[in-house]
Amino acid sequence: LYAAEWQQLLSAGTLSDLHVAFSRQGKDKCYVQHLMREPRLQRQIGRILADPQAHVYVCGSSNQMPRAVRAALAAAAQHGGCTQEEAETVIARMEADRRLQYETW
Repeated sequence: LYAAEWQQLLSAGTLSDLHVAFSRQGKDKCYVQHLMREPRLQRQIGRILADPQAHVYVCGSSNQMPRAVRAALAAAAQHGGCTQEEAETVIARMEADRRLQYETW
């Protein structure tokens, strides 16, 4: 999808939030896993992970990003009150239910 399509999904209410990180623009690289660890977003992600209807889509490099994002998701769940084991269980369940998906290249 392209920027205009993402904006249409936001406007239509199909998406509740959209956060983007660009590692190739500007002097400082911003990766999605760094953005996810910002306190405001970490709280929001923790609430999203607690919602049994939530879906999370993560797009980016297939190199280190999927592992780093998974760790950031676990940290957000722990920030929301889960133990490490509970956080891993929540993430594994979302992956199994295809509510957590990675689009990597």
